[in-house]
Amino acid sequence: MVTDIFILGLLTARPLSGYDIQQYLELSAAEHWADVLPGSIYYALNKLERHGFVVVDTIERTGRRERSTFRLTPAGHAELRGLLRKALSTPVRVMPSLLYTALTFVHELEAPEVLKAFEAEIARLEHEIAFTRQGEEVKVNAPGTPPFMAAIFANSRAHLEADLALLRHLRATFPTEPQTPPELPSRAELRQQARPGRPRPSAAKESPE
Repeated sequence: MVTDIFILGLLTARPLSGYDIQQYLELSAAEHWADVLPGSIYYALNKLERHGFVVVDTIERTGRRERSTFRLTPAGHAELRGLLRKALSTPVRVMPSLLYTALTFVHELEAPEVLKAFEAEIARLEHEIAFTRQGEEVKVNAPGTPPFMAAIFANSRAHLEADLALLRHLRATFPTEPQTPPELPSRAELRQQARPGRPRPSAAKESPE
């Protein structure tokens, strides 16, 4: 959805080619803060064209090469508005759930391997925070930048810094001795602790204790 919003949104300004859109995404470093990869643009453009949201406006020929410029259709405008409404009403989840899940079962890995992974992620986050600060200095002070852009950068940086603080804490406190698997309650205990109203498997599908 994010890639579609980017393409359709940029096309509200003027017709653009896939190359133009890639250049803008690279200039704005969208793959860092919006998870949009420049390499995904041509696939997304083809999909949007099949759905009638964009159409070819002009075709430029340079030698044997052709470059199509796309423009937004009325259906594309409607699609963009729908995607924006959906994006604005989607709950924001910023918890690093994959990290939380991995830590739950980290007993399967040796401590040096885990610590090495922490170090690599810490280095990546430090680089991303520095990159974000550089982009913030350029964009926030650029002419015509919306006033809320500073808040967007501050929010992004706060999330990165919170993740960095967590990983630094994990690196400092992670035990070096072997870990044991988590203790699971018995099936009977699970039944007793089940939340009221939560559906349970039918008796026919349950195996004996």
